[in-house]
Amino acid sequence: MIDQAIDGLMERLPIGIELQRVHWMSDVVDKAVNDFLISFGEALLIVLVIIALAMGIIVGTALIATILVSFILMAMFGIDLQRMSLGALVIALRMMVDNAIVVADGVAVRLQKGMD
Repeated sequence: MIDQAIDGLMERLPIGIELQRVHWMSDVVDKAVNDFLISFGEALLIVLVIIALAMGIIVGTALIATILVSFILMAMFGIDLQRMSLGALVIALRMMVDNAIVVADGVAVRLQKGMD
């Protein structure tokens, strides 16, 4: 809609005067969100592989299920993927991974003590 208005305005400008976009915020935000999603996906894959190797498949599966449920709930409640919502998701996932590490460490300590 804005592009059409700019095109209409260009036709009415005197000869020699040009109108150019200097900074288009929607393009910048789209690129930033897409770049973040790519980085987020790469980080998630790395974390899942490391967790699966270090702590087992159960923790990795729980992490994947948490992410899927988070995205489903975000879609249901109309929460868009923005920098703040992605940042909150990253913080929540970090807390979950930290919690899983503590639980796995507790299991390892109990196993070393001879408990079932």
